Amino acid sequence: MRLIELFEAGEKEVAIIFGRFNPPHKGHKAAWEIASQSPVWYVGTNKSTQGPKDPLPFEVKVEAMKTVWPEVESHIIAETSWLTLASLVYKKHGDVSLKVLTDEDWVTKTLVQYNGKEGPHGLYNFSNIEPTPTPRLSSATALRAAVEAGDRDAFTKAAGVDADTPVAGKPFFDLVAEYLLPYAEKEKAKAAKKKVKVPAESLDEAPIEMDPADPMDPMIYGHDKANPAKLKYRMMRAAGQIKDLASRVDNASPAEWQTMAQQFEELKMNVEQIRHALEELAKIRRKGGIRSRGIDPMVDHIVKVKGGYQLQSKKSGKNLGTYPTKAGAEKRERQVQYFKHKG
Repeated sequence: MRLIELFEAGEKEVAIIFGRFNPPHKGHKAAWEIASQSPVWYVGTNKSTQGPKDPLPFEVKVEAMKTVWPEVESHIIAETSWLTLASLVYKKHGDVSLKVLTDEDWVTKTLVQYNGKEGPHGLYNFSNIEPTPTPRLSSATALRAAVEAGDRDAFTKAAGVDADTPVAGKPFFDLVAEYLLPYAEKEKAKAAKKKVKVPAESLDEAPIEMDPADPMDPMIYGHDKANPAKLKYRMMRAAGQIKDLASRVDNASPAEWQTMAQQFEELKMNVEQIRHALEELAKIRRKGGIRSRGIDPMVDHIVKVKGGYQLQSKKSGKNLGTYPTKAGAEKRERQVQYFKHKG
């Protein structure tokens, strides 16, 4: 086959992988190696990093990724999500066969769901979106936990490179500790002050951004517009995490339970963002007007009325009782759901 034919054949397939990679480890390296088997491949990662689950700044994270596997350097690209990465590939390469490297079903389902639909992420329209499984050899959670515990041996095992490997002029372990531990100490201080567990992300004042094309799929933000993601994306991610945890729980070893317990924190964040978005949609619907069009009335079954909060039937809108506080209405709703399913 002539060189030009090889090039043209290669352009028919592009592999992508997206993640925080914070910090990167041997599992990420294995996934990148699989991606590199495609003629064109991209490793997308978020440029905006913050918090105890995303401690390394982008430039430092990239240096760590290069240390774990030098060959990845020229394939790293700053992107916001799987969706924006897919849009970039479509813009640069057109309708290629898109290989999606992931160990989570929700990723491919989400990419397929938005295929051919323009939105804040951009636009892509691939004839073929093909999932490619990657091995689950380690986790960034395990590396961060090792740093918080001061366990260099556990860090080495999870990272796949020695804890003292130089990254940006410092031992890898110490570099992660430099950025991670201030977050961890701050979280502990808040928890001690309040004497309650600090939520993964406070969203009470965080905005949502409506999508006129799909009012039930707004963009959800954390504070300072951090960690953006659409509602349906969060729902599919949470569903995938729940299924993944459920599939691994039987006969899981103590070590696997430790890893799963860490994963619950991210699941909790996704569920909290879903709750927040639905509550914000309910508020918008109550106000009425153009912005409320297309919002499912079922999101608004606890309505603030004169004298308290009214619980309404999701099916008929019938008044099921008025309570002085929202917590009281929510408690009654749980009771209704309990007896409905029990019967």
